[in-house]
Amino acid sequence: MPERSGSFRTLFLSVFATLSFGSIALADGPPFDLPVDCADNTCDIVHYVDHDPGPQIRDYACGTTTYDGHRGTDFAIPDEATMLEGVSVRAIADGTVRALREGVEDIDSGRISP
Repeated sequence: MPERSGSFRTLFLSVFATLSFGSIALADGPPFDLPVDCADNTCDIVHYVDHDPGPQIRDYACGTTTYDGHRGTDFAIPDEATMLEGVSVRAIADGTVRALREGVEDIDSGRISP
């Protein structure tokens, strides 16, 4: 019987600690959101930032979903119909735009011949 009350006490303390301190992780800060309006999960991330300073590649998870020297995160949409509908790009926090590319034609890369 003492074993059971010890388990109950441990469970109670765990639940109490979670309820008491769990909101600390929700402190004020910028919202975590995507910079593109991907309703119904219509976008995929195809490349992450390359975190390897040398000629090898390493994404945020020590994987290879990047290319050498890549300094951004690339999003892709599934098809031309979604592209023609338009996917809004939005600012998720206050800041300054440091770089952009204008005049790049929207294309369906599936129709590009190799």
